[in-house]
Amino acid sequence: MNPMKTLVMILMILPLVIFAQIEITSHKENKDQFPVVDSELAAAIIDDAGDAKVVNHVAHLFADDIKNVTGKAPSVRATDDQVKGVVIIIGTIGKNELIDQLIADGRLKVDDVKGKWECFSVQTIKSPSRK
Repeated sequence: MNPMKTLVMILMILPLVIFAQIEITSHKENKDQFPVVDSELAAAIIDDAGDAKVVNHVAHLFADDIKNVTGKAPSVRATDDQVKGVVIIIGTIGKNELIDQLIADGRLKVDDVKGKWECFSVQTIKSPSRK
């Protein structure tokens, strides 16, 4: 392939790659944002023991990523009992009791992902605990 054509293709694709990223850091205040890690600790990651094993595996991989980037290791738990502060809930609709309860309470909107494969939703919910 002609080197000039390759360069043009890369320059055409580059903006798509740049804008496809999720912003993970910000200095702007936003009520829908939360710290994954703060000066003291990392957010706990909650999954459900009744969910598919791959969900727990992904939760641990995500915790490893957070530790590798920040130096702080989040805990991965199968329950929201005794968790204080910010939590990240990972799971499958219909297989995670906390997610299902948040949906039933009308606090978690899933219309965009329900019934689809390999989808995710990022939502901020104040006090998602069952307590």
